[in-house]
Amino acid sequence: MAYLIVGVTGHIDHGKTSLVKVLTGVDTDTHPEEKLRGITIDLGFASFCYGNHEFALIDAPGHQKYIGNLLSGVARVDVGLLLVAADQGIQAQTLEHAAILRALGVRELIVAISRSDLVGEEKRSELAEELELFLAEIGYSDFPCVAVSSKTHEGLDSLKSELVQVAERSDSAKTTQLANLPFRMPIDRSFSVTGRGWVVAGTIWSGKVSVGDSLAIAQTGQIARVRELEHHGVSKSEAFPGLRTSLNLVGLTDKISRGDELVAPGQFPTTRRIVAELSVFPDAQEISCPGDAQLHSATGCVSATITGVRSLVANTTNIVVLNLRESIVATTGQSILLRRPYPVGSFAGGRVLADISTQATGAQKHRLQDLREFGQGLVDSHQQPAVQLRCWLELLGELAFDADWLVRHLQIPALQSAEVFAQTGKDPEVTSLPGRLIASSRLERVKKFTMSQLRQATHATANAQSDLWLVEDSIKQRASHLASAATIQLALEDLEKSGQIVRFRSMVAEANQRNQLSKKQRAMLNEIVQQFEVSRSPPTTKELADQYQVQVSTIDSLLRFGIHQGAILDLANGFLFSNTQFQQLCRELASLFQQNAPQPLSVAEIRDAWQLTRKHVIPLLEYCDRQAITLRQGNDRVAGPNLTLLLQSEVLTAETKVHLGN
Repeated sequence: MAYLIVGVTGHIDHGKTSLVKVLTGVDTDTHPEEKLRGITIDLGFASFCYGNHEFALIDAPGHQKYIGNLLSGVARVDVGLLLVAADQGIQAQTLEHAAILRALGVRELIVAISRSDLVGEEKRSELAEELELFLAEIGYSDFPCVAVSSKTHEGLDSLKSELVQVAERSDSAKTTQLANLPFRMPIDRSFSVTGRGWVVAGTIWSGKVSVGDSLAIAQTGQIARVRELEHHGVSKSEAFPGLRTSLNLVGLTDKISRGDELVAPGQFPTTRRIVAELSVFPDAQEISCPGDAQLHSATGCVSATITGVRSLVANTTNIVVLNLRESIVATTGQSILLRRPYPVGSFAGGRVLADISTQATGAQKHRLQDLREFGQGLVDSHQQPAVQLRCWLELLGELAFDADWLVRHLQIPALQSAEVFAQTGKDPEVTSLPGRLIASSRLERVKKFTMSQLRQATHATANAQSDLWLVEDSIKQRASHLASAATIQLALEDLEKSGQIVRFRSMVAEANQRNQLSKKQRAMLNEIVQQFEVSRSPPTTKELADQYQVQVSTIDSLLRFGIHQGAILDLANGFLFSNTQFQQLCRELASLFQQNAPQPLSVAEIRDAWQLTRKHVIPLLEYCDRQAITLRQGNDRVAGPNLTLLLQSEVLTAETKVHLGN
């Protein structure tokens, strides 16, 4: 059986409650004051079945004073039923209610000309023509207009037929997709029953719920258990998206009110800052920004400040940033409505593009212009998840894989999250690491920042005795406001590969001509390199410092320069070796592999061939393993793919030997 939620709206005293009663047999005016005054103050709920379809009717108040209650009821309806009394015609709330429905994303509209028994056919036709003209300005250009009478029952069958046609056009595939998302239900009714706990009602926006499930109150984090579940007074074991549902909750200590939301625990964090797309109503007065407004979203209302634009002008669409006074749940695509605090009136509607309250890398803050460009990118994405994720990546700079985050911000099922993440990683402007995506623009920004820090150090120490090097951890700390440690590490590696920086142990320096050595330093380095080149057991930095009667840091500086120039290899963990000697070892190793083929070589065999102690052989072999010069098989080694290439490379020929002379 198809199920449709119908929002019954219209000006005060145009016959909404009477029509609902005729259709359903239920008088939705249940409050004593409603009976006394003869008007609907709060929301009313009733349902009826017709053919193979069930229709849930939400009777919304028409009085301007109770517009907030109306907004709570029509936040998520499938079709708007707009009543216009034949004897009174179009009134103030007629058009405002229609604009509200449109702003909240209700695309299906049926107009009912109520109390049609009080006027003739000619006046009905005139009113229908006026409605076509006025509602077209709001955005409803194609809608059925049915004359009805709650007194004579005229037109009721025609109205039901129109509702059936809407039901048959409903998208069941969308309902299935929503069912695969985490549970969310904004609350529009709540009351406490002694001995039973809280009873809450609302329309399920996404996910499924079953008796026994644990749910959270989004605004407070309280956890409650579902004791009972009802659908229009009938007990059920579970409920799905789009259904009006009542839940009996146990385990709560705080009061629950309209505007609170029931959600899957940990799935819907609240926010105080969102990027939104707003469409200003055609008759709205210009609003200067920053400007204050009442933001209606789901079943709640909060005060908001509009920023990001200079002003909002009638009949325009704008990307804005909304700062909220209280926290709400705001997901991508969620409809919102803005009203003036004074003079009271709705002036714009739209949708949430993104929750950005906590979406920043480190302490990075985003300019309003950046946020507006980000929002426009989301609008232009045409709801393609991979394109939307690319917009997020450009804003944040990088993203670690988080299925819950992707589900919440892209509105996709969890099973699709890894696929969308991988698809975005194939973008040529994106660098993909295991479990992480990095925007090329952010990587370049980190590189630029790193080089600026090194150049500042070079400038500051140009005339001093310092060696112009910075501690690598210091660079990472300075860049932490821009990116994660993984991204900074990648930037350093790229800079080193491109020859822009030099890294040695835990030190980094800019690779430029200003890192020149004095004559005395060059002479000392020449002597040190010569010692390395004639020995397969080179001296340690401590031994060299004692030999030259200088500090270890001075020797480290010279060795760093020698490494940068390619004369000395850093095998890791402070083990240094002559590049010339290493070439010779590789030649001997290649010959040994050839003689012993196809058997692998043990560490002892290589040690004997090299005539070195195990102390030196192990770090040399580990370096060869990392460079794919050798491949490890257990404790043995075989020739790696890079051994032959290395021996053929110009880098390892005598002609490329670095000149350190005067």
